[in-house]
Amino acid sequence: MVRPTTFAIPIALFLTACGEPQIKTIYAAPPEVLALFAGQSRGADLSLARACGADAKRVGALATSEQAPTSLPAEASSIYKASLVARAESTTEGPSLQLCDTVRKRSDIAALFPPPPLQTRAERAALAERKARAAPAYCAEGTQAVVADPTVTAGLKALREKCNPGDTIALPVNATGIIASACDLSKPIPVADPNVFCTLGRIREMRLFR
Repeated sequence: MVRPTTFAIPIALFLTACGEPQIKTIYAAPPEVLALFAGQSRGADLSLARACGADAKRVGALATSEQAPTSLPAEASSIYKASLVARAESTTEGPSLQLCDTVRKRSDIAALFPPPPLQTRAERAALAERKARAAPAYCAEGTQAVVADPTVTAGLKALREKCNPGDTIALPVNATGIIASACDLSKPIPVADPNVFCTLGRIREMRLFR
């Protein structure tokens, strides 16, 4: 066992592999240094959480109550706590939205953020409608619009406005332009004369050669 001193000590270990000696160097840091850097690292996380909108009181309470890692000796715990609190109270400037999204999802930090505001009844209804529209379905309105006017321009316009990608649509078997532009051709397209049934994909524009 190597007891670290007040300075980092390189220790050379000679290992034998295939008959040739190899040297591996291990650097042992004093526990006070480890405690300082560990506390600053944890404090930086809490400072970032506060910059991303975490409740300042919750951040402060966690910083003062969090215990030092058990891997640190007892005499280094006070250094860990002091560096953690000092770093947590510092300001982190302008974190990106992507970084804040990642921080909010961390299990050790998520509780520091205030709960999202309760939605009104109208907002819940609108959300439910968006979810229902996002789920694949049989797009009857789009089908009826194409049957009523099977021209390419009118049919594609109706499908864009009334249907979502992934919906099932029924198209007249002779509406080849709409089928070629709107159907996901990587999926099966069963035929039940006078209609074909296909999955609506990303609508492709018509290219005309002149």
